[in-house]
Amino acid sequence: MVTLGGDTLRGEVDARGAVRNARLGRFRPTAAAPITDYQPRQLQGYAITGEQLYQSATVLLADSVGPGAALGAAPDTLQRPSFVEVLVRGPLSLLYLRDEQRIDHYYAQPRAQPLCELRQRVVKSQSEGRRYERETNEFRYTLAKLMASCPSVQPRLTALRYQSRELIQVVQAYNACTGESLTVLPAKARKNYLQLGLIAGAQTSQLKIEGSIFRLPLKGTSAVRPVIGLGLTLHTGLSRNITFRLETLYEQQYYDRLAPYTNQIAVTPALSSEKRATLSTLRAPLLVRYIYPRGRFQPMIYAGYSYGLYLRADVEDRVKVARPPLSPLEVVYKGSPEPEQALIGGLGLTTARPDGRNASVELRYEYSNGFNRISTINRFYLLLSYDLTK
Repeated sequence: MVTLGGDTLRGEVDARGAVRNARLGRFRPTAAAPITDYQPRQLQGYAITGEQLYQSATVLLADSVGPGAALGAAPDTLQRPSFVEVLVRGPLSLLYLRDEQRIDHYYAQPRAQPLCELRQRVVKSQSEGRRYERETNEFRYTLAKLMASCPSVQPRLTALRYQSRELIQVVQAYNACTGESLTVLPAKARKNYLQLGLIAGAQTSQLKIEGSIFRLPLKGTSAVRPVIGLGLTLHTGLSRNITFRLETLYEQQYYDRLAPYTNQIAVTPALSSEKRATLSTLRAPLLVRYIYPRGRFQPMIYAGYSYGLYLRADVEDRVKVARPPLSPLEVVYKGSPEPEQALIGGLGLTTARPDGRNASVELRYEYSNGFNRISTINRFYLLLSYDLTK
């Protein structure tokens, strides 16, 4: 945090989504200290080390005084002090703000001059009973004026799109053209990027087979077995705390104590029966995860859906007498196992290295429809994951 007097306050910043970061800076010097809320009028700006830099500025937005007061107000007619994020700093700086209606605004600022918004509007019209929409590319003309001293950049503006990545690149090119030193600020909070990770852990499960034939149900708990796989995490510009993750897991379940059953054949205490099942599956969980941005180890929760294919489904039914006319396990496993679908929930802890590889530990629960319509499986996981890419 940089105060109006120029003093720098070092500590922890509670950074959330782009909308709140533009209106409020929450700070505490140590983990045990109380949190202080700072408004844009109270600071020159604040930074999150290695990630984002915000500076205080007054911008024109129709939502400046809240939804109620802004009714009927034309866009860009109300002044509001805000924290705008610095994407590129140099002879020409590029800044960004997301307003209360989740509309993205970009600003260009020549050195020691006011901000100039880069605008793109949608104009609606109607002709011969048809409605039309077209985008005005005012931002291209604005940049052309600001970059007039560098003719080599001008051709790039004709096809420039109103996107963070392309705006950053063209401003970088202009600053390099001027021959002056420049600073590029990380804008990963708005970039869509993927991270590949390794997953390993252990799982146990509970199998239940229900029905009326042969005095079902059967129940059993599997031995603890390893799980291995890969995870692909998508970070989006929607929120730095919400990620989407697709995993591929290989696992086995071994049940050696399925509950005994009896049928029409008389069973004496001298007779015994062993019922075992071995399953192996290839699973594809799709998860939505929320990470609470607090501390070096950040808690997370997630939920999702899983689809599984059975690679193996073997059963044994051993008895010390003549085989019963038909084993209930034979009825259950008759034919090929059906694809499995499941709901997932979990929680865990993850490290918080913005530009590095992170590790996490998770507890996961999964409820599935099993391998046919009369079976269900509850799975419990302890998983460790580590990012292979940054």
